[in-house]
Parts: sequence; structure tokens; C-alpha cells
Amino acid sequence: MNSKELRDWQIAIQVQTPLDLKLKTLPLDMPWKDFEHLCVQLAEEENNFENKEITSAMLYGRNGQKQEGIDIKATIPNSNKFFVMQCKRYTQIIASDVEKWVNKFLEGKFSDKTYLYVLATSFDISTDTNLVDAWHKAQQKLDSLGIKSVLWDKIAILNKLKNAYRVTATFFGDNIATGYCHQKRMEEKYPYSYSTKNINAFDDIVYIENRTCRLDLIVPNQSAGIKVGGIFLFARNDLHGTTFSLDGPELVPLMQVKAHSKSLVGTRYLHKNKDKYYLSLGNVRLSLEKDEVDDLDWIIEEAFNRYFMTSKSIDTQLKTKRFERVNSRFKVKISEIKRPLWNAIIKYADAHDISKGNGKDFIFDSAPGCLKVYVDKDTPDLDFGYHLIMYPVPKNTLHSNNIILEWEPLIDIAGQPVDISRRKAWDAEYTYHWLHSTLFPKVYQWVIQQENKPEKGIKRLIGRKKNDNTLPLDDFIINNYEENFRILGTGINTSNEALICINKLQSHFTCYQMYATVEKELNLCVIETSLLLASKLPDLKCNYIKGNLSLGSDSTYKELIKLKQNWGTKSYATSTMLDMALRSLGKLLESTNNLSQYDINCLIENLYPVFKRYEEDLICNIYR
Repeated sequence: MNSKELRDWQIAIQVQTPLDLKLKTLPLDMPWKDFEHLCVQLAEEENNFENKEITSAMLYGRNGQKQEGIDIKATIPNSNKFFVMQCKRYTQIIASDVEKWVNKFLEGKFSDKTYLYVLATSFDISTDTNLVDAWHKAQQKLDSLGIKSVLWDKIAILNKLKNAYRVTATFFGDNIATGYCHQKRMEEKYPYSYSTKNINAFDDIVYIENRTCRLDLIVPNQSAGIKVGGIFLFARNDLHGTTFSLDGPELVPLMQVKAHSKSLVGTRYLHKNKDKYYLSLGNVRLSLEKDEVDDLDWIIEEAFNRYFMTSKSIDTQLKTKRFERVNSRFKVKISEIKRPLWNAIIKYADAHDISKGNGKDFIFDSAPGCLKVYVDKDTPDLDFGYHLIMYPVPKNTLHSNNIILEWEPLIDIAGQPVDISRRKAWDAEYTYHWLHSTLFPKVYQWVIQQENKPEKGIKRLIGRKKNDNTLPLDDFIINNYEENFRILGTGINTSNEALICINKLQSHFTCYQMYATVEKELNLCVIETSLLLASKLPDLKCNYIKGNLSLGSDSTYKELIKLKQNWGTKSYATSTMLDMALRSLGKLLESTNNLSQYDINCLIENLYPVFKRYEEDLICNIYR
């Protein structure tokens, strides 16, 4: 059940439930997966079982995996044993079911590693004496094996929900929670403490909490929308109920800064003055205690890990990371062309509408001012349906006549993402490649052919030089076509290809725009790579490299050795240092002849940490 279906179910039960009286019960006839999520959140809410704290409660596996007779698993701090739960959303059960469920758990690998076993069921066990006896028998069996046990049947779960406004509101809606729960809404929504280092995910929201604070992190999701955001909550008495939110452009830099710092203290976000810590986020200013800073550090680092893992996974499908995001709807700038070329593209698409021919060029659904790639049946290259829909956007400058071509993920009529592949919806990288290598040249040649046929009377779509020669295609394309360097540093076979990669890295760290620290280790790996090349030119004295790296008058090789030895004494590094180091490496590569494939592989391997940081920056820049 997705979030929309859950909301529909909530609305349905609200319609069926009178809200003018204090509610006596709640329906637990929800889908089994939501029943499991409900039990997870109740376990987090209760937090303490048999005087044992539990942490990191989460669902154990998915459908089809071997789950060892459990549905939920949590850890117990300072213990090598676990908290486990079986969830059974049944409308009717018999005594043998209880025995079967417990035995299945005991046959699993966690039976000798469990401190507390909980059986959660939506059925009221007390309504049948056989069921009561069966559970007591199962408890005795578990107790004989040193496993404590608790029953959460319908009555127990309903009683827990009465004291858990937040959970009740999440699954049944605010109106029903208000009518059913004992506590007032604000008291439940803002507790005075959170679980220790606890993470739980529900749809596209990850709940990350650690004692004094919590972050509700919205991670990118292709179905729910490629957006990022977060809500921070604090539990200190004088901050009780304090919340604030950050959208992606504010939250992502914060998370990346923490990922490259031991603590937020001393960064642009958090400053210490005597024994107080001052947090500055967006329009929010808070003073924090030391334990709150420590908890917040852990939360934000975990948030970055979740965010980056999810974003990188989405990018393997969409392939957008090397392009520029242009708005909050997740459109990226693919290309910039002159208006005459766009006009020619529209006429070409109309002439090659799917209804006007059967050749491989007839793949368009012509529409005024819009480019649509479409076929009405499976072809050798494409499956039936739409593959690309692209609208022109005038460049936002006063004197420009250019057109920006933007790409965004295709969705179907129900608003769901269309499968991405070369046969189905096209990703951003393939779209870029197709435009520059296929469409633009074909349109250009087609226009020339048409204008050479006077009987057609086609209006001139491209210009001519003074000597009446047709302008070249490149004059109509603003951005030069670049080969695919999405995975920078892979498939490098020549010194020239390696130089292109190094220049790409160097240009990235010139006028660096990210807030996160550039570690000394990145500079060091570039220096070590430079030493690899300089060792082949032991007598080289390069003034360019000397100026970049502030070297002495000895040979470049010997000076690089000294630089490496002294690097550990540096207390900091900057993007400018890395920029200069990469410039110097590029110069050395230009001066080195006849590198073997082994040398090239060693060079690229040494630069792997810089490649990783480059990719991280691209992801953080576009998925925000």
C-alpha cells in the first residue's frame, strides 16, 4: 500500500466513524504490511521492555526472503541478544496457529539470540479459552528456553494506541487520533526524549532520532517526487515542541558539510562561544547543549548516508548528475541551441510524424512548439509509446535568441514514472547523446535538402554567410558536445583520455562552489600521482609546476618528494590547493611520453578518492 492508498483508507474509516463522541475502539483491518509498520512504530514508542531499552527497531526483510519466523527485529544496547516480533494480521485464528507461529520462530536462527519475543496479532485472544491456553503454553515453552515473551493482541494494541497519539495519527488520521487518544496532540507529538540512535523508514520519509533530537528526512523518490527536505525536532524542556524545516538547497549542503567534518562545531552552521553552541540554519537560530550537538552530529551524518545512497540509486536510472538542474520539478538543462535550429527541428518532426511514414526516421508525434518522440507499435529499436517529451525554454537574457532544451523523467497517465531504457523512456544521458549525434545532424541535412528544392518553396530555416555558403551546424549549437564522462576515470586507455579526466577534475575544483571541506588526503593522492609521473622525468624543472605548488629550485621530482613529506604538517587544505595540484599533474602528463597501460591504470587508481568526491558533488548539486 502506498501513501495515497493509506490516506484513502484513513478517509474511509473517518467517514464510517462518528467523531462527536470519545472513540472506544479502532479498526485494525488494515493491509498486513501497514500492520507491520504500525507495530514497528509502537515498539519505538514504547522503547522499554522488561526494563530493557530497545533501539533500531525495523522490519526484517521483505516478501520472498527467509525471515526466520520474525517480522520485526531490534537491538538491545550492551547486549548480544535481540528484541523480535511476529506480526499476524488475521480476522480469525485457532489454537494451533499460536503453536505453529512460536515453533517457526524457535526453528529460526534467532531463537538462541533473543531476549524478548513479542507476538502481535490483530485478533482478540481473550475471546477464546483455547487461544488463551495455547498462548500460556507457548509462554511456558519460551520461558524454559530463557526467552521472555509478551502478547500484543487486539486489546493490547488498542490500549497502546490510546497512549500514542503520533502513531495513531499516522495510521488513522488526526481527527480519529484526537477522538481516541488519552493525551493531547501536542504532548504526544513532541516527547521529552527520543530513542537512542534509532532509524526507521516509511515510504519516502526516514525518521532518524537520537535522545535529544530527531530529523524527519524526505529522501528523493521517483514515484513520490525527486525532492529533499527535513523537519528537525528537539526534546529539551525549554525547546519542547520546537520544530523547523529545511528544503533541499539548504539541507543537502548541511549534510555534506557534516559528512566531511568530525562535527558541525566550527563549520559555517555551528559556532561555540564559551560553553554554549549556536546553530544557524536558514532563518533559525538556536543555542544547544553539548549532548544535543553530539546527537545532532550523528543524526545528520546518518541522514547524509541515507540521502546519498538513495540519490545515487535514482541517478543510475535517470543519469542526470552531470547536467544542470533548472527548477524544483526536477528538469535538467540538456542543451542550448539557436532558435532557427529549434524551428527546423519542429518542422522536421512534423514531416516525420508517425502517421506519415514507416521508416526508422518516423518516430515523432508532431505538436506545435513541442518535440515528442513516439511510436504507435513496437519497432526494432523502440517499444510502443512515448520516449521523450521536450519543450523549449527561451534563455532568460535580454539580448539572447537562444533556446534551452530541458529533460525531465516521463510519467504515465496515472502520474507514475515510466520505465527507463533505450527502448522505453530515455534517460538524460541518452537524450543528450541522441540530440547531438543523431537529431541535430539529421535536421541540418534535411533542411539543406529541402532548401535545394525550389519547387518546395520552404522558408529558409538556416542562415548563410556573405559568400552564400550555408552556416555550419556548430554555429547553431551553443554548448559543445562532450562524450559521456558520467563515471569519470573508467575505461581510460590512453594518456590523452587520462588528461581529459584530470582537466575535468581540475575545472570542477576551480572556483569551487560546495561548502564541504576538501580533505588533505585528496591533495596528497594528487601529489603521489604527480610523483609517479615525475619519476619518469627526474631532471625536469618546470616553472609552471613550481609556481603552482610553491616548490624550491631543485628538480620537480625532488621537490615533489619534499612536498609529500611536509604535507602531513599542514593543518588544513583548500579547493585552491587541489586545483593547483591537478593543474600540475596535467602538465606532467603532457610532458610524459609512452605511458604503458599499467602506468595509466596506476594513475587513475591513485586518483580514485578525487573521482569519488567529484561524483558526490555532482549528486549533491542536482538532487536537492
